[in-house]
Amino acid sequence: MTAERLEKMLHALLTSNADIPKAWSGIVPAGEALPAVVYSLASASDVIQLGPGGGQILVRATYLVKAVGQASGWGALSTLASAIDSTLDGADYQADGYRIEVRRERPIAYVEEDQGRQYRHIGGYYTVYMTAA
Repeated sequence: MTAERLEKMLHALLTSNADIPKAWSGIVPAGEALPAVVYSLASASDVIQLGPGGGQILVRATYLVKAVGQASGWGALSTLASAIDSTLDGADYQADGYRIEVRRERPIAYVEEDQGRQYRHIGGYYTVYMTAA
């Protein structure tokens, strides 16, 4: 079970919602319009079965998933963050012989300024549990 496979499944799950037409890993590519959905791996660990026949049985990964946009208020970003939450929190998704379950751990919301422009970020930290299906 690799981080690449997990991220591919998370991306497919996010973009299965028509209200989230695009989602990006890490950063929004130059030239792409905002607002956008961005996800980044914050931490991960393997759960190992001990004893004979043991090995990796589960990957537990926490992702920061957020809507990002240049705005002076939360407006449209809150709508996009709600779409993220309704898609991910409680999701159970299977593909290519693997299964992920997702739970939101905590919300986030913050503002950055760059060259006099405000960029708002709103979303949450989601824990993704991945196992063989």
